[in-house]
Amino acid sequence: MLEVKTIAVNPQNTSQDCSNCGEKVPKELSQRTHSCLRCGIIIDRDLNVAINIKNRAAGHPVLKARACPMQWQDCETRSLH
Repeated sequence: MLEVKTIAVNPQNTSQDCSNCGEKVPKELSQRTHSCLRCGIIIDRDLNVAINIKNRAAGHPVLKARACPMQWQDCETRSLH
């Protein structure tokens, strides 16, 4: 039988915190794209939440800023000049 480990995490601000740099990016529930002005990452809101939940379960709230975390497909970055 397959064993599955479940880890509870605090869901507070998982959709607001940038999974790439940790900046809080307020948004309305209807806004479906996460776009961080601090690090430039633009990803789907649900993907941002999933990364935050995974990182919290692994014991670190935010990975250091990278151009595109974990080489996710459909991930964009942009210059903030």
